[in-house]
Amino acid sequence: MRSFPALAVALIVACASALAQPRTPPARPRLDGTWNGATLTPLQRPAGFENKAAFTPEEAAEYRRTAPDRARSRLPSAADRLTQADVDDMFVETEVMQLDRLRTSLIVDPPNGRLPGVPATS
Repeated sequence: MRSFPALAVALIVACASALAQPRTPPARPRLDGTWNGATLTPLQRPAGFENKAAFTPEEAAEYRRTAPDRARSRLPSAADRLTQADVDDMFVETEVMQLDRLRTSLIVDPPNGRLPGVPATS
């Protein structure tokens, strides 16, 4: 029984020193900085590539070549420009944007490369 008081004192000292230590937040990944989502790979698989997970090199070259035209087709119409900042042209850095491993979509599951429940559009 003589060791009980010594054990109790040691336990109290250990707890007190642990509580006296400054608490640090749990380790978390650092997500600050500049992020670049520059990719030509579309989120959903384009029409015409429903059952194809990857472009052939020839299809990829054509997809890269037509990227600026696809981007311009998504610019606001003249009527839309009355309510938002005027956009004269769209700058697309196709030289630095690449297809991610020639994939036809960033979505890989489900296998059709489409968001579930969203109808296919062109």
